[in-house]
Amino acid sequence: MIKQIGLFGFGCVAQGFYEGLLQNPQFGVSIKKICVKSDSKKRNAPQALFTTSDLDILEDPEIDVIIELIDDAAAALHIARYSLKNNIPVISANKKMIAENLAELVVLQQQYETPMLYEGAVAGSIPILQNLAQFFSHQKISLVRGILNGSTNYMLTKMKNQHISFAQALKEAQGLGFAETDPTLDVKGLDATYKSIILAFHAFGEIVSVNDVEIVGIDKLTSALLLQGRRTGKKIKLITEISKSTGILKITVKPELIGEQDSLYAIDYEYNAIEVSGNLSGTQTYVGKGAGSLPTGSAILNDLYLLLNNFQYSHQKQSALKKTA
Repeated sequence: MIKQIGLFGFGCVAQGFYEGLLQNPQFGVSIKKICVKSDSKKRNAPQALFTTSDLDILEDPEIDVIIELIDDAAAALHIARYSLKNNIPVISANKKMIAENLAELVVLQQQYETPMLYEGAVAGSIPILQNLAQFFSHQKISLVRGILNGSTNYMLTKMKNQHISFAQALKEAQGLGFAETDPTLDVKGLDATYKSIILAFHAFGEIVSVNDVEIVGIDKLTSALLLQGRRTGKKIKLITEISKSTGILKITVKPELIGEQDSLYAIDYEYNAIEVSGNLSGTQTYVGKGAGSLPTGSAILNDLYLLLNNFQYSHQKQSALKKTA
């Protein structure tokens, strides 16, 4: 039974999770330790919770679940490996770490019969992985399409509505905590690419690398495309598309001009949206905030709730692929 949490990181997402957990005492779970880089900062949590030593969490036998919400992909992988090998369930939001190490993480989960959940790594507050694992588990999916990066969607919305520059829009997004101080992953399309790799695995059962994805970031936007959008009333959106036809999986992440008839047209500011087309259900569209402390923190909180109720990813579609290979 899960009772004590070891939390790595106390940035934007971790603080949103912490606030959400305080609002849900019925979970019956508490944070025992929070590992941070520096204990000199003033934080909105009791100082006694904080430590700078990862061993205070990793080697504590009373900790039942580890939640890692740090930026360092290498450190996050170390935490995930250690936890799974020691039969401690893991929750993560590090999309780079997960996307680059999916095969290993799946093997570790199966080998040690220990779950790892990572809803917060994909689309902020949208429970897309849970839906793929449950509602779409018995369906054949042909297309997953959406807006997966709240930071760039916020920027593109501001650039269109207020006619401000790329640099101004980026500064605003950073000021609101939607974009990082180093926005490279967002504006070059890599953030959405990592998310697309995770989605491709859960929707189609296939593991791909960044090199398999056609990527064009919004840093490559031309003034001609921006002008065309303003003239025609269309909007530029960074669209991720994952499709499979004739047995070939194709993933693209690139800016596109879309019109009012497109279901993604109305998705503005920090919102994300994902369309999933199944052979039985048709197309379902999920919309929610894709950036911000509380929205993404809510995904971490829901993963904790799912662990408390013995949920785990089944990896059925990957298993089915192996059987037919």
